[in-house]
Amino acid sequence: MKLQLLDTYHIRVRLSASIIVLAPLAITIFLCFQEIATLASSTVLIAVLLAFTNYLPIVQRQIYQKNLPFKNYAAQFLMPDDDTLNPSSKKRYYRILTEIDQSFSGFQHPDTSESFYQCCESAVRYLREKTRANSLILEENINYGFYRTLYSNKTTGIILCIVFGGLTAAYSLFCSESLSQIPISNYIAFSSNIALLLFWIFGVTENGLESTGKQYAKALLSTIDLL
Repeated sequence: MKLQLLDTYHIRVRLSASIIVLAPLAITIFLCFQEIATLASSTVLIAVLLAFTNYLPIVQRQIYQKNLPFKNYAAQFLMPDDDTLNPSSKKRYYRILTEIDQSFSGFQHPDTSESFYQCCESAVRYLREKTRANSLILEENINYGFYRTLYSNKTTGIILCIVFGGLTAAYSLFCSESLSQIPISNYIAFSSNIALLLFWIFGVTENGLESTGKQYAKALLSTIDLL
């Protein structure tokens, strides 16, 4: 297996999501405490934040596996009692999969049994392996992975926004004699934390996670016609 630490998937799914999670910390320090934001201290802080971007995906996987069980939408869509795909497309997929490999012979007689669902899961694993180079599948997989990472870290993101938003407000009021004397950068920091808080509350939802997951599943199944 070829390991690429800075490929598109890792940058967009893990690094980008981790930066959003840690954004309140960086925004508050760089905007409110400019007197300590020297080149050296900024470099150290950025290095520390980048280090934490490697830790957050580990936490995310633990949270996701514990509280958000993985849903194999593609396998679910292949089940005969699921109406997401139109019947003609599903029959065509069954026929193509049966012709591809003898291990998929279960698609000749689809039913709602656990054994047939396992057959669907095997077909999905086969598709993932065969479509790694497909740009559309990669894009949908990245979108799903990125949103899944955000959703898993939603509680952490909300807490960080509240903590650093409150810290910004407290520091600004404590160090300034009046509201007019509060630096504009502090207002920007506070507003940014509020904006990020609203993003986490209203922009990262279970419906969004389900939507991106199903979109990826549909794109993955559509490649059956290309096999």
